[in-house]
Amino acid sequence: MSNILPQVQFDYEINNWATTDMLCKFVLSSFLIDNVIDFDDLMPWNDSEWKRRAVPVTFVELVKKDLKPKDALNAIEQLMLDTSEYVQKGISTFLRGLWKKYPVEIEEFLLKWKNNCGRLIIQYSIEKMDKEYRKKFRKSK
Repeated sequence: MSNILPQVQFDYEINNWATTDMLCKFVLSSFLIDNVIDFDDLMPWNDSEWKRRAVPVTFVELVKKDLKPKDALNAIEQLMLDTSEYVQKGISTFLRGLWKKYPVEIEEFLLKWKNNCGRLIIQYSIEKMDKEYRKKFRKSK
């Protein structure tokens, strides 16, 4: 849709979780809502930890605007094996928020990834679920 994102100097002073999250909450999510960019524009963002975190954190704001799981799970899927704590926490915050609206779809997604993704993703994604219910998301032995 747009070539605006490659021109953004993301790495200039965007070097921690707080500045990344503010950029996502107030700028990137608005770009997506206003169709300035689309989901595919975020896909190549994999060359720094903060850009990778930006993808799921941007989607957190879109959950409030009725984001559908199918629209974002493809972008998240490429990050599910990321080893960064900050990326995993961004993913889990997004998935937890989306689970509140679409529990079946998100639970299926989490069950698919539970044995391979970082444990922080599962741990934080399921923290609002019933304690007994969470047991099905344990890693298979």
